[in-house]
Amino acid sequence: MTMDAGSEEIENSLGQYELELDFKSTDADTFGLELFESETEGLVLEFDRKAQTVCLNREKFAAAFGGEFGFVRSSSLKIDDTVKVQVFADRSIAEIFINDGEVVFTARVFPKEESNGIKLFSDGKISFSYKKHELNQGISM
Repeated sequence: MTMDAGSEEIENSLGQYELELDFKSTDADTFGLELFESETEGLVLEFDRKAQTVCLNREKFAAAFGGEFGFVRSSSLKIDDTVKVQVFADRSIAEIFINDGEVVFTARVFPKEESNGIKLFSDGKISFSYKKHELNQGISM
Protein backbone atom coordinates (compact mmCIF):
# COMPACT_ATOMS: atom_id res chain seq x y z
CA MET A 1 0.00 0.00 0.00
CA THR A 2 1.11 3.56 -0.58
CA MET A 3 0.24 6.68 1.38
CA ASP A 4 0.96 10.32 0.61
CA ALA A 5 1.68 12.77 3.42
CA GLY A 6 -0.94 12.37 6.14
CA SER A 7 -2.25 9.41 8.08
CA GLU A 8 -4.06 6.14 7.61
CA GLU A 9 -5.74 3.88 10.16
CA ILE A 10 -5.33 0.14 10.56
CA GLU A 11 -8.55 -1.52 11.73
CA ASN A 12 -8.34 -2.72 15.31
CA SER A 13 -11.21 -3.75 17.56
CA LEU A 14 -9.35 -5.67 20.27
CA GLY A 15 -6.85 -4.45 22.81
CA GLN A 16 -4.29 -7.21 22.26
CA TYR A 17 -2.50 -7.94 19.00
CA GLU A 18 0.75 -8.54 17.18
CA LEU A 19 1.52 -6.15 14.34
CA GLU A 20 4.23 -6.79 11.75
CA LEU A 21 4.86 -3.69 9.67
CA ASP A 22 7.34 -2.86 6.91
CA PHE A 23 7.83 0.78 5.92
CA LYS A 24 9.39 1.49 2.53
CA SER A 25 10.01 5.21 2.35
CA THR A 26 10.16 6.99 -0.96
CA ASP A 27 10.37 10.64 0.08
CA ALA A 28 9.28 10.88 3.74
CA ASP A 29 11.61 12.47 6.27
CA THR A 30 9.46 11.56 9.27
CA PHE A 31 7.03 8.67 9.52
CA GLY A 32 5.74 6.22 12.09
CA LEU A 33 2.77 4.86 13.91
CA GLU A 34 0.54 5.68 16.83
CA LEU A 35 -0.71 2.87 19.06
CA PHE A 36 -3.61 3.05 21.56
CA GLU A 37 -4.75 5.96 19.40
CA SER A 38 -7.90 8.01 20.04
CA GLU A 39 -8.81 11.70 19.85
CA THR A 40 -7.13 12.30 23.20
CA GLU A 41 -4.48 9.58 23.61
CA GLY A 42 -1.73 7.75 21.77
CA LEU A 43 1.68 6.10 22.02
CA VAL A 44 3.76 7.61 19.20
CA LEU A 45 6.68 5.83 17.50
CA GLU A 46 8.37 8.28 15.12
CA PHE A 47 11.25 7.71 12.71
CA ASP A 48 13.34 10.71 11.64
CA ARG A 49 15.36 10.00 8.51
CA LYS A 50 17.39 13.25 8.64
CA ALA A 51 18.43 12.79 12.28
CA GLN A 52 18.70 8.98 11.89
CA THR A 53 16.71 8.49 15.12
CA VAL A 54 13.61 6.75 16.39
CA CYS A 55 11.58 8.09 19.34
CA LEU A 56 8.83 6.59 21.46
CA ASN A 57 6.61 9.15 23.18
CA ARG A 58 4.10 8.08 25.85
CA GLU A 59 3.18 11.51 27.26
CA LYS A 60 -0.22 11.72 25.52
CA PHE A 61 -2.23 9.71 28.08
CA ALA A 62 -4.76 10.89 30.65
CA ALA A 63 -3.34 8.38 33.15
CA ALA A 64 0.30 9.32 32.53
CA PHE A 65 2.67 8.14 35.24
CA GLY A 66 6.42 7.99 35.83
CA GLY A 67 7.00 11.52 34.58
CA GLU A 68 10.02 11.83 36.83
CA PHE A 69 11.73 9.27 34.59
CA GLY A 70 10.63 10.94 31.36
CA PHE A 71 7.97 10.15 28.79
CA VAL A 72 10.15 10.09 25.66
CA ARG A 73 12.74 7.48 24.77
CA SER A 74 14.93 7.72 21.69
CA SER A 75 17.71 5.84 19.98
CA SER A 76 19.93 6.30 16.98
CA LEU A 77 18.92 4.12 14.05
CA LYS A 78 20.32 3.84 10.56
CA ILE A 79 17.20 4.47 8.51
CA ASP A 80 17.59 3.20 4.98
CA ASP A 81 14.80 2.54 2.51
CA THR A 82 13.11 -0.15 4.64
CA VAL A 83 12.25 -0.22 8.34
CA LYS A 84 10.75 -3.33 9.92
CA VAL A 85 8.58 -2.95 13.04
CA GLN A 86 7.09 -5.72 15.17
CA VAL A 87 4.67 -4.76 17.96
CA PHE A 88 3.12 -6.87 20.70
CA ALA A 89 0.40 -4.89 22.46
CA ASP A 90 -2.18 -5.65 25.09
CA ARG A 91 -4.37 -3.37 27.16
CA SER A 92 -1.50 -1.74 29.09
CA ILE A 93 1.86 -2.55 27.52
CA ALA A 94 3.60 -2.38 24.15
CA GLU A 95 6.75 -4.28 23.19
CA ILE A 96 8.28 -2.83 20.02
CA PHE A 97 11.10 -4.45 18.03
CA ILE A 98 12.67 -2.45 15.22
CA ASN A 99 14.71 -4.11 12.45
CA ASP A 100 14.70 -7.53 14.15
CA GLY A 101 15.75 -6.15 17.54
CA GLU A 102 18.30 -3.53 16.50
CA VAL A 103 16.26 -1.17 18.73
CA VAL A 104 13.72 -2.37 21.30
CA PHE A 105 11.23 -0.31 23.32
CA THR A 106 8.89 -1.38 26.10
CA ALA A 107 6.19 1.00 27.27
CA ARG A 108 3.66 0.68 30.06
CA VAL A 109 0.53 2.76 29.47
CA PHE A 110 -2.98 2.90 30.86
CA PRO A 111 -5.21 4.01 27.97
CA LYS A 112 -8.91 4.71 28.16
CA GLU A 113 -11.10 1.89 26.87
CA GLU A 114 -11.82 3.71 23.60
CA SER A 115 -8.10 4.24 22.93
CA ASN A 116 -7.40 1.18 20.79
CA GLY A 117 -6.67 2.69 17.36
CA ILE A 118 -3.60 2.12 15.22
CA LYS A 119 -2.63 4.99 12.93
CA LEU A 120 0.25 5.29 10.44
CA PHE A 121 1.57 8.75 9.59
CA SER A 122 4.11 10.32 7.27
CA ASP A 123 5.22 13.74 6.04
CA GLY A 124 5.74 12.42 2.52
CA LYS A 125 5.00 9.51 0.23
CA ILE A 126 5.61 6.13 1.84
CA SER A 127 4.85 2.51 1.02
CA PHE A 128 4.02 -0.02 3.70
CA SER A 129 2.75 -3.52 4.22
CA TYR A 130 1.49 -5.13 7.40
CA LYS A 131 0.04 -8.22 9.03
CA LYS A 132 -2.00 -7.98 12.21
CA HIS A 133 -2.74 -10.96 14.40
CA GLU A 134 -5.35 -10.69 17.13
CA LEU A 135 -4.24 -12.32 20.38
CA ASN A 136 -6.49 -13.98 22.91
CA GLN A 137 -6.56 -12.89 26.52
CA GLY A 138 -4.39 -15.23 28.58
CA ILE A 139 -5.74 -14.64 32.09
CA SER A 140 -9.37 -13.83 32.88
CA MET A 141 -10.03 -11.27 35.56
